[in-house]
Amino acid sequence: MDAVRRSQPQLIRKYNKAARGIAPMYSPFMQANAAFSVGLDIEIEGNDEEDDETDPRSCRRNSYHRAGNEGSGIGYGWDISSHHVACEHMLRVMPNLKSDLDYLLRDPDRVNSRVRARRRDDCGKFRDEVLNLMRHIPEFAHLNIVHIEKAERGWKNDLTARLLCPMQLIPRFDRDSAQFRADVRNAKTEIHCDDFFSALYDTDMHDPEDFLSGLFRGPLLLKTFEWLFCGRKVARGTLQFGEKASGKEPFLAAYKITQVTPQMIAYAACILRFALNSQSEWSRKDGNFDVTGFHTNVAMSFILDEWADDTLAWWDKWRFLDRRRVHPAQPLSPLVLAQAPWRHSLPIGLPLKHPPDKMRTDSQPVVQYGIGIGIYVKDSSSARPLVFFV
Repeated sequence: MDAVRRSQPQLIRKYNKAARGIAPMYSPFMQANAAFSVGLDIEIEGNDEEDDETDPRSCRRNSYHRAGNEGSGIGYGWDISSHHVACEHMLRVMPNLKSDLDYLLRDPDRVNSRVRARRRDDCGKFRDEVLNLMRHIPEFAHLNIVHIEKAERGWKNDLTARLLCPMQLIPRFDRDSAQFRADVRNAKTEIHCDDFFSALYDTDMHDPEDFLSGLFRGPLLLKTFEWLFCGRKVARGTLQFGEKASGKEPFLAAYKITQVTPQMIAYAACILRFALNSQSEWSRKDGNFDVTGFHTNVAMSFILDEWADDTLAWWDKWRFLDRRRVHPAQPLSPLVLAQAPWRHSLPIGLPLKHPPDKMRTDSQPVVQYGIGIGIYVKDSSSARPLVFFV
């Protein structure tokens, strides 16, 4: 018994690294003990026989359809599938996880604290770095970027407000930025988790008629990703990716990651948004903006096979093969993003049981993605097709 007590702290320390990897790789809101126990329960049931277990990016698709029929809205089904994907990776890195689990779960708060610690460290350090990194981005070279106190960012400052402004509202912002910022602060204009902000976009390639064009290719988002996953010196341009440096290994090397995943992009987007807003501490809510729902929306965008493949291949080429940003030869197809403007009043986690009758024309089922059955609806009255979850 004494030997077990002595070994338990050592065991917890052994899994600290794994727990700290959960937030960036899967979700900053996931509980580590749930990822270990729930994910292992599903893995033991043998639901993955059809998957290629050698593919470290199984979460590209599988994290959205593992939950079976128990998924109901954003929540349980999404959590179960995410736990499974997280556990899959951990089993590859730590094959003794199953046998260690009983001891590990005796102190779940200790393990969960490592998840929070990673997120807290990233938020605290990156908020002081984001403005400096902008000076290393050619697209911002014309700006005189000075230090802005955290409390004065967000909708109190033109620079940060424009970066936080939803892409579709940029023309309105540019007409009268002071009025737009005042409207947001006074809740006359509401910003929600399905309003993707302009910093997520490469504005040079964005077409206002194609919501997805340029999405998740914004230069500041890429710098954020570099800072989080590739190392600060790489992000600052003082070290080439792949070159060795003193100190800790960068995240990609430490966790042996060779491909970019939707969850990693979603994490970088969440950390970037926090750095730009005026909140002093990380919170799941920023006014009407739900950060949990935003993380899910970013990751859920990659259910769109053709667009997802194009975008993730571009990330891999940008990050792992060629430092130069390569634009596709052909414009992106106008594909569907799982967003519906009139769902703003629905709380996150509430499934939409029935689309309005006017939106039932020419609809077809989308595969189940772990957050309910998706119905793809073509609607001539909408600027873009919609996906409803039932």
